[in-house]
Amino acid sequence: MKPFLKRHKNDAADAEAITEATVRPTLRFVPIKTAEQQSRAKVFKTRDMLVRQRNQIINALRGQMMEYGITAPAGLTFVLKLTQEIEAHETELPPITVELVQLHLEQLKQCSEKIAIVERHLKEEARRDPEAIRLRTAPGIGPVSAMALKAFGPDMGSFRRGRDFAAWPGLVPLQKSTGGGRG
Repeated sequence: MKPFLKRHKNDAADAEAITEATVRPTLRFVPIKTAEQQSRAKVFKTRDMLVRQRNQIINALRGQMMEYGITAPAGLTFVLKLTQEIEAHETELPPITVELVQLHLEQLKQCSEKIAIVERHLKEEARRDPEAIRLRTAPGIGPVSAMALKAFGPDMGSFRRGRDFAAWPGLVPLQKSTGGGRG
């Protein structure tokens, strides 16, 4: 509706924009998502939230340990290195710091376990769903990507051809032209 909105947001302006948009013959409407699609989207949103929380814990732990001269590169893969560094310096660290580090590491473990549960659910669902199985035959599409397409993608019947579907997530051919420029 945004292109049809003429002034500040309020109910009357929204209603006018909706009315304007509905009389456009070329306007395509977004279908309403089913309860199943909404629940699949919820799985991905939950996974995303847990991954963000895990990253927050890792970054907090890294930041706090930098104050004591204990460093590790960013990312989950380096948490083990960071943990080993902390254990090596444990006697030099204040007891409360060691206790809080253990708290962070416990939170990190719980978060990772929850992410694994959600991903296991996604993979199991992808093994059972015929459309997800078919999507996984495409190169680069795994079980999680297939389920994401099913959760967030519109009905495949709404696309006239495969190229239209590829444009929906932003997959476009590599441009090799000069774009009309000289040269």
